Amino acid sequence: MSCILRITFIVFTLLTSNISALASDAAFSRIIGFSPDGKYFTFEQYGIGDASGLPFSEIFFIDTIKNTWVEPPVRVLIDDQTADISKARILALAKATPTIKSLNTTLHGFTLVSNPITQFGNDKYTADFGTNPNAPDYDRYKIQLSLQDAPNKKCESYAPDTKMFSLTLTSESNQNITRSYADTNMPSSRNCALDYSISEIHYFETTNNNVIFMTFINIMSYGWEGLDRRFIVIPFYVQK
Repeated sequence: MSCILRITFIVFTLLTSNISALASDAAFSRIIGFSPDGKYFTFEQYGIGDASGLPFSEIFFIDTIKNTWVEPPVRVLIDDQTADISKARILALAKATPTIKSLNTTLHGFTLVSNPITQFGNDKYTADFGTNPNAPDYDRYKIQLSLQDAPNKKCESYAPDTKMFSLTLTSESNQNITRSYADTNMPSSRNCALDYSISEIHYFETTNNNVIFMTFINIMSYGWEGLDRRFIVIPFYVQK
């Protein structure tokens, strides 16, 4: 192989490798709101599918005490690769609006932790934080994420190291406050999940002075052209 051909081949390989690495699909999230009593929470995730190239939007309605869906999610997929993602989001919000109104999920708290996947160097499995911006050490908590092996026959031929996760909230200031969540199986909706990490933690004080920690977890699953990012939200409802 001549020097010119070899250089051309190397450059082509590097370019196609980068394209493959960048072709995965990372959804974005948006908080729609909490109900005044904190019992309900609504959020959206949206993006462009890596395999289809189609814009999508999904809106979820969460019972923060039971950690269950209040209503089935609204899911919109636009079967048009030229369509703008805003079209999917507008249609999803229109479909979700009656439920949002009935649940009254329009109030916002504030963000305690933000750990975007574009940021390097942070511990993606641990969050150590305070709830009071004026005195962060006064009311301090820790959330710890742990991974567990979750073999899946559907995934073993191409993604053998699938994982589940557990999550624990502990108070550094009050030893009586501990909350935990643990997967019992791998839902098929996670599409061969290989890793998880803490994305954000949102804090909301209810009308009866209880508090909620909404933990957004990145789900990194095996996609068509790389790892895809979706979200799962784990609520910790703490009665004061």
